[in-house]
Amino acid sequence: MPLHAKKHHFIPRFLLQHFAGQRGKLVIHQVMSERRFNSSVRDVGHRNLGHSIYRPGQEPDHISMEAAMGNIEGEAATACWSRRSHVPSADHSR
Repeated sequence: MPLHAKKHHFIPRFLLQHFAGQRGKLVIHQVMSERRFNSSVRDVGHRNLGHSIYRPGQEPDHISMEAAMGNIEGEAATACWSRRSHVPSADHSR
């Protein structure tokens, strides 16, 4: 098993999870092929080793950029959920 994540998400999973159903599935619509199917949050919005850094004469770095993106996404998720918990719910009884 590799020591690093293979699926590097370009759409953060915390955002995708917001749109998923109770079973963690999303409905995917492929516009060009007019195809529609269900998929898990884990399997959408990623590219295998997409945040890798390639330098001439060195082995690819699959960890540094993905780790940095994970830190940014963690901060963003905290800010989003914190903000969301402070937004008053709409009162539809008026």
